[in-house]
Amino acid sequence: MSCTPGGETVIVLSLINEVLKLGRGQHLPESFRSLLVRTISPYTRIDVTPHSGISAEHFQMLLSRLMESSRPLILGTGTGSYGGNDFQTHVAVNLLNLILDPKLTLFDFVNRHRVEIAAKRAEVIHFFKALKKEPADLLLINNTNPAFSLPAGSGVKDALKEKSLFVVSFTNVLDETAQYADLIFPTALPLETWDEYEGKLGIGSTLQPAMGRLTPAPAIGDVFLEAAFGYDLLVDNFKTYLFKHLIQKGAIRDQKDRIQIFRQGGTHHQKSSGRWYGTVSDTVADVFDSIKTSLDSELVFMAAPSVRFFDGRSSYMPWLSEIPDPLTKVAWHTPVLVHPETMAKNGLSQGDVVQIRSQWGELEAPVYESQGVRANALLMSIGQGHTAFGRYAQGMGLNPNVLLSSEIKHPLNGPEFSVHPVSIQKTGQTIKLAHTDGSRIQYGRKIALSVSLDELKRGKSHEKQGLTMKDFPLTLPLQEGYDPKRDFYPPHDHKDYRWSMVVDLDKCIGCSACAAACYAENNLGVVGIDGIRDGREMAWLQVERYLDHEASNKIVFLPMLCQHCDNAPCESVCPVFAPHHSKEGINNQIYNRCIGTRFCSQNCPYKVRRFNWFDWQWPTPLNLQLNPEVTVRSKGVMEKCSFCVQRIKVAHGVAKDENRMIKDGEVVPACVQTCPTGALLFGNLMDKKSWVRQMVRDPRAYQVMGYLNTKPAVIYLKKVVQNI
Repeated sequence: MSCTPGGETVIVLSLINEVLKLGRGQHLPESFRSLLVRTISPYTRIDVTPHSGISAEHFQMLLSRLMESSRPLILGTGTGSYGGNDFQTHVAVNLLNLILDPKLTLFDFVNRHRVEIAAKRAEVIHFFKALKKEPADLLLINNTNPAFSLPAGSGVKDALKEKSLFVVSFTNVLDETAQYADLIFPTALPLETWDEYEGKLGIGSTLQPAMGRLTPAPAIGDVFLEAAFGYDLLVDNFKTYLFKHLIQKGAIRDQKDRIQIFRQGGTHHQKSSGRWYGTVSDTVADVFDSIKTSLDSELVFMAAPSVRFFDGRSSYMPWLSEIPDPLTKVAWHTPVLVHPETMAKNGLSQGDVVQIRSQWGELEAPVYESQGVRANALLMSIGQGHTAFGRYAQGMGLNPNVLLSSEIKHPLNGPEFSVHPVSIQKTGQTIKLAHTDGSRIQYGRKIALSVSLDELKRGKSHEKQGLTMKDFPLTLPLQEGYDPKRDFYPPHDHKDYRWSMVVDLDKCIGCSACAAACYAENNLGVVGIDGIRDGREMAWLQVERYLDHEASNKIVFLPMLCQHCDNAPCESVCPVFAPHHSKEGINNQIYNRCIGTRFCSQNCPYKVRRFNWFDWQWPTPLNLQLNPEVTVRSKGVMEKCSFCVQRIKVAHGVAKDENRMIKDGEVVPACVQTCPTGALLFGNLMDKKSWVRQMVRDPRAYQVMGYLNTKPAVIYLKKVVQNI
């Protein structure tokens, strides 16, 4: 469900009203509870639909689930929401959490995030505007790009142009801010640097060089040490200063501790063990005096941080541009997401270029049809649209900040990441978006499956096994998976190992970290925007996105890679036997046999084989990123996932030297190593005690299009959904 922009506050206040009527909140001080009841009394369930756009049924569902939950947690709005009521919404959300969970058991008041000490966005804008009135002599900017990430009216560019101000930019990439600097000072990259940082209070993380020096550029710590002390340096370098600092604050005591802290990546020192208790305020009534009505009739433009580029600081990295957005599957471009109703109303089709106007600016953007946004909302990701910042960022995509205001309309609200009213108008131009998805739905095929929680609780049903798509059984890529009634070819003989991967769709969040790891590990090339448009992407692993054809708000992410089938269709059609079935079940690709017929790709039902159309160039120092254990392929060769066979070979060598079998979990492919949620699991199916062998017994286990009887070695676990 979705609400109209700005309607979140009314929903939360109405929920507070209802839960108080149901007897919750008795622990609150009586005076405060009475004040709260009077304050929220105008917000009843009758007012929810006209002010928020959600139906009475959905509101009742929210209320019922909150009351039934043993440990409810309500989150506030994100940065992409309509900013007019942000502060009020967060106050209301915290009040609702306090009413439902008096002890706030899911709140951590001790391990505070260090980002809290950073200047707020509004303070940064105020600082640059103040530079015009009170000029300074020197401005140091360290690896930030305010000229790009702040709205046009923030005054950043005007401040940097001041002749009396000397601007020093510490950066390794010529970005928009560095273009205005009087001195560009290159510094060492994080991979070359010693340092310490804290993401949370009391959790110290360490940074150490992971490679040799690429350039003679110094670390910024050394620069400031020398600038501060000159020839009277108290230590030889920043590395020594860092170790002394760690000793002084008690993080380490000696050389042994120093080695250990960098080996484990940091240290944890609890700064406070006491619990924080807040006090309730009688001014809560004043907070909700200035609630703005929802905007159901006006178009609202919203800018949201990108999952790939965040605010744009990472957009110069080609892997992040090449890997498509998880929801749209669009790479390199920055489309504006528009609801189908809005598209029909304005006569738009996907790929049409529209002009979006607000009172602060305008831009032209391609349209992407999405039912995931509200009908009166336009959504665009932040991060692209650079006028500088390297060859992979410059001129790629769009910067939605040009449409936003830098004004602070309420002292308790920050700058808004949304703007209204806006207008859209067709320009008559159309572009072909660089996207990697073929279809958003599965057309009833057995690809990305889900199972309801109720069905899972009932247990696995014993349906009659047959040969159709719906009743074809799970057939393991082992001898036991073959049946003379079903199989024409005999099973393969695997010696000791049959490598397999289990993918839990219930854990996959679609972040594509596995795809990025595959690029890095296997020397995959970046084809660029035109290559993606021509269907020549080189990704060995892609996270596919499928929508439920009945409920488009239900999304299933499915990592798709070579399935390493036991009855592999690619192996039987190659005239030179380049696809090769190894004794351990891996579908190898022998590059120096391949003559580029592409028969294997034509015969692969999963379309996971990539034909190399390019002769790759790796100019210095990019050649240093290549994995020396993996062949760099040339033009005319077919390539694909190998289950990171180079890592399997290393494990074989270690096991041989120690005269033993490879242990379960000893081989970890790059994608498995990188997945932040543990959705991927790798191991030996022939080991009946291995994790993968145990997981294939899960009632959720299935094979993508298993009815084709290719006997894939990649086993998926269905996503668990709850019917709404």
